[in-house]
Amino acid sequence: MKPIFYISSERSGTNFFRNFIHAHSNAYFPHNPSIYEDFKSLEPSYKSKDELVFDAIGLIKFNHDPWDFIPTEEDVLERLTEVSSLEITKVIYELCAEHYGVDYIGIKNVHFAKRVVEIYETFENPKFIYQYRDPRDCAASWLTINSGPKHVYHAAERWNKEQNEVKAVMDDLKAKGDFMMFSYENLVSNADEMVEKVCDFLGMTYEPEMLDFHKTREAKKSAKMHKAWNNLAKPVMKNNFNKFESKLSVEQIDIIEGVCGENMHRLGYELKNPKWQSAARSFDSTEIANYDEENQRLRHENSLNSIRNYRKERKDLYRKSVKAKFN
Repeated sequence: MKPIFYISSERSGTNFFRNFIHAHSNAYFPHNPSIYEDFKSLEPSYKSKDELVFDAIGLIKFNHDPWDFIPTEEDVLERLTEVSSLEITKVIYELCAEHYGVDYIGIKNVHFAKRVVEIYETFENPKFIYQYRDPRDCAASWLTINSGPKHVYHAAERWNKEQNEVKAVMDDLKAKGDFMMFSYENLVSNADEMVEKVCDFLGMTYEPEMLDFHKTREAKKSAKMHKAWNNLAKPVMKNNFNKFESKLSVEQIDIIEGVCGENMHRLGYELKNPKWQSAARSFDSTEIANYDEENQRLRHENSLNSIRNYRKERKDLYRKSVKAKFN
């Protein structure tokens, strides 16, 4: 098994890239239920490895983008050599690779940069791919969905922290030859060239069919799971960036650049306000308190809207079932 660890902040086109790799005939890259991150801190609470494996498999079964094949608890336990969430992750993906007859498996998590030492201890010859996106577009995207931060300050803080995690380990990974990085903007603008470079880095044969991932069953299935993933069932949209210019206010953009400016400049993004590329903007306690209050209010509103939409969907399904029964 040849593991690919994909590091990228959410709302950065992560499922877009995932489906490129998943469309390869020798790769398996399902939606990641975050087994390792969710269970790492909980490991000491489990009385037996059976319970831990049972819950890890359950997380996959009830994931909002469920897998077509899920290894049995018995098969995972039989192969498990140590009781840890990372080892369980490894065994689950090994069994999936064997089931599908592929060599490459992809695992996505934004916090893998903090787990590099453990990953090298558990997996043989891991490769790390880091994809980043303009934080102004990330923030604009967060504001359109129900989950996550709802104020640009919090979206920017989140993005900046995650880029710093990668920055802390990228030089060591580069020295090992196990690290590749690129921007979302470059990926969508030059998809064929970038996907070919990724294949070369991973040592896999480039397949032109990877560019047609939107035609695959996996992409179509994911596109139906969440409105934020609708674009997965469409061809590559080469100009799908800089949307923030029409979606965010001047003040919102300045807040994001004030938090993320140094990392934005390092990664090659042009700032509207160049002074933030070398020194972070100072936010006083009153400003931050106001941002926190607004973020909580908007998150609460989004939660209520999600519940209302869910209830409406259930009512509509019930009405349809009743009509079908008596027609």
